[in-house]
Amino acid sequence: LSVDGVPLERLGSICDGNWGVAQTTTAVGYVFSGGPHGVVPQLMIDGCVSAAAKSEGVDLRIDMPIGPGMYSMGGVGYTDSQGMVWSSYRVFFVTLTRFDDVGGVIEGTVNAELQPSGGGDPARQLHGTFHVCRVPDLIVD
Repeated sequence: LSVDGVPLERLGSICDGNWGVAQTTTAVGYVFSGGPHGVVPQLMIDGCVSAAAKSEGVDLRIDMPIGPGMYSMGGVGYTDSQGMVWSSYRVFFVTLTRFDDVGGVIEGTVNAELQPSGGGDPARQLHGTFHVCRVPDLIVD
């Protein structure tokens, strides 16, 4: 991944407190759904520099994934190396090129415009590819 054209350190680690920590130490992908408000299925893709708290990382959410294809509903959050959180709300495009069952992998590309959570800074551009382990889905009753 890169932000504003500057390559990020490889985000190959699971993030602190992430779902899937019992299955892997690498970046993960899984489908999340359910809960008291009936959350629509979302594909979650999370990767960090390390498993330390507040590590630089990306969390990508794709609404109602059905398989490989192009998606523009969802969002991405990016925590930079100083701990500042950036989020996409306007421009968000993901292409899934591989969407295996649990135990396989999820691959694709992402392009997003990121805004700072506290406001005041100019937008940043996130571009890149991802390849993550698909861990068991999280379905909340």
